[in-house]
Parts: sequence; structure tokens; C-alpha cells
Amino acid sequence: MLQTKLRFITMSVVIIFLLIRCAQPNDPANANNEMGMVTGIVTLSDNQADVQLVTIKAGTAETHPDANGAYQLELTAGDHGLTASLAGYYSQSRDVTVQTDQTTDSIDFALTIIVEDHYETIGFAMDLQVSDSLLYVAEDQAGFSVFNHVTDQKLSWFDNPQFENVRLIRVAESRNRLVIYNKYGTAAGIHVYDIADPAAPAPVFQIISQIVGVQDIVVTPLTNNNLGINWLNDDGSSRKYNYDGVLTPSNEWTSGFSFSFNFEVNGMDEDSDHLYIASEQMGLYICGNEWGETLGIVDTPGEALDVKVVDTIAYVADKTQGLSVIDVSDPTNPILLTSIDTEGYAQQIDVSDNYIAIASGGGGVYVFDRSAPTAPILLHHIDALIDYSYSVALKGDMVFAGTKSGVFKINIH
Repeated sequence: MLQTKLRFITMSVVIIFLLIRCAQPNDPANANNEMGMVTGIVTLSDNQADVQLVTIKAGTAETHPDANGAYQLELTAGDHGLTASLAGYYSQSRDVTVQTDQTTDSIDFALTIIVEDHYETIGFAMDLQVSDSLLYVAEDQAGFSVFNHVTDQKLSWFDNPQFENVRLIRVAESRNRLVIYNKYGTAAGIHVYDIADPAAPAPVFQIISQIVGVQDIVVTPLTNNNLGINWLNDDGSSRKYNYDGVLTPSNEWTSGFSFSFNFEVNGMDEDSDHLYIASEQMGLYICGNEWGETLGIVDTPGEALDVKVVDTIAYVADKTQGLSVIDVSDPTNPILLTSIDTEGYAQQIDVSDNYIAIASGGGGVYVFDRSAPTAPILLHHIDALIDYSYSVALKGDMVFAGTKSGVFKINIH
């Protein structure tokens, strides 16, 4: 009996010792003198959503701001990473050092809405062009439209009953000219419009011969009010015409040149000396811009569907393989630098000084930072908030995504 009592007493002492030890102040969860407070203000870029739905979180600790955006969060002393998040907005993170029994204030968050606006279209937004204030949309079965993306107003919608599929749209605002390509119907071909008044586009001229399914168009303002129009046909040929807006209609088109590539083509870009041809399974071709002679070829991991060239770097929408980056400083020896996979089919690309945007079909839209031009860094992947993406256009800190239900205006920051 005595031994049993001794064992009971010993076990009781051990348990009491452990309980006391677990409650010592060196356990932050139980030591009020090792806690501190973080406070700040949360703001939303559009002031439309309820700021009280924002979650501010550090590890397992979290809180929500009040109706004025003010929040406070008690944390253990030490270094923490705070994140503020709300569905439909870009999350933001801040690092903070919490001091015991002190309040660290002004840890503020400003959350930017991802999709700022949605421009509804009647047809699919197959192709886009964007200027400082205007957005031009090729609406496939429903003609084309013009929006003011600063005021978010629809200025015009033009639908010719003879149009069946307006697939491409290009603009030269310095010449007040808009160029579209209609793939099918009795008006199949390239059409030019006067857009001196964007609210009332006026037909100027059309070319419906020598058209075999245009894949891409490049429009270049020339001297003396002329306009250069270069296009790729799906039979592997390219034609270049000059348009003179001063001459009478019978003389407005003057032939430039035509040539055949002997391979499938899908998209192109150009500079004063070179054509850059996205050639699907063949990769990227670099050709002379005067006669179309092949200067250099580089295979890409996927199927090259579109290309944009900035300085000496070519960026390719490479279908199943996403984004391919190519050094074209030596046109006779282009070099594949890197490839970054994306979900869906990367089918159209746009590039600005700061960003790269890719329309990746069912994979949505990808935005890359090109601060290091040869090594782009993924900034955003937007898919759940938008529809199947055909086209993209960049302007400032906005990317416009052409989809089945219209154009989404997306903030980059």
C-alpha cells in the first residue's frame, strides 16, 4: 500500500511540474508580456466592395477591418509577414517586426481590383487594338466596335450585313484609318475606314482580290499620308501594299510586293529591315522586309502562333508551350533563350516597355514583367474572372483581354 501511495505522489509531482513548466512566460501563446499589436488602414482601389470582407492574416492569426478600413491584430513579438486578401483583388503582403507591449502602426494595405471593367460585345472579341484613349474590337460574326477606355463608353458599332467573320483589326490613328479583315461572305477581304470621327467610321476602300485567308496584318504609317499594309495569307504567302489616302479611290492602292514562304504562317511583326514570321511547327523565321528572303530560322518548343519584337528580343506565343523568348540581335542566327509554359494555348501576345501579355485560350491571360527583357518574370495569371481569351492588348498599366463575352479591362498592379 505504501509503495502505491509513493508512486501516486511521485506521478502527481511530475504532472504538477509539467503543468507549471508549460505555463512559463517563455511560451509566447501564454505570455501576455511577449505580445504586441499591429494596426493600419485597408483601402480598395474602386471603393465598391465591402472593405470589411478583407482578411488580414499572419500565420494562424487573422482579423478583418472595420467599415472605415481600420484594423488591429495582436501578434507574438518578432518578425511576421502580413497578407491582406479579398476575392477579385490582388493580394498584398507586408513585413513587420512586432515589439513586446508596443503597437506598430501604419501597416497599411491598398488592394487593387483585378478586373476594372467589362465591355460587352455582340460577337466574340477575336482581335483588339488599343491607343491612348480608344479600344478597337473585331467582333467576329458581328462587325467591329470602338470604345473609349478612359470613359468606358461605347462610341460605335459597325456591322455590314455582308460581313461574316471580322477576325483582325488594325489602326493608324495618325492617318485616321482603321483596317479590318473579314474572312467570309461576299465582302471577304481587307477593308479600310476613315475614323476621323470614331463614333461614325466611314468606309473608304476595300481589297478583296489576292486574299487567301489572312492570318495577320501589320499597318505602318508612311510619308506623304501613305499607309503600308502587309499581310500574311494562310497559303504561306505574304503581300505588301501601299495605300495613299490623298489620291482618288481608283489610284489608292499601289502594289508593293508578294512572295511565298513555303511553310505555314500564323503571325508576324516587322521593323524597317525585317519581317518576323511565327510559323507554327517550324518556329520563328526572320526575313528581309524588302523581298522576303529568309535570313534566319529558330525552332521553338511549341507551335509559334504570334510574335512581337522589341529591340533585339522576339517574344513568341508558342501555343502549348506558352512564352518563348528569342535573341534576334543577329538575324542570321536567332537563339532561343528561354521558354515559360502556360496553361491553355498561348495564341496572341502583346509587349510594352514594361510588360508582356499573353492570351492563352482556356488558360486565361498571363502578364509578365520584362524589366529583364531576356528573363521575364510572371506577375499575374488571370483565369477564373474572365472567359476564354482570344486576344490581348497592353496600354500603360492595363491589359485588355478579348474573350467570348467581350473585352475585360484588367489592372496589372
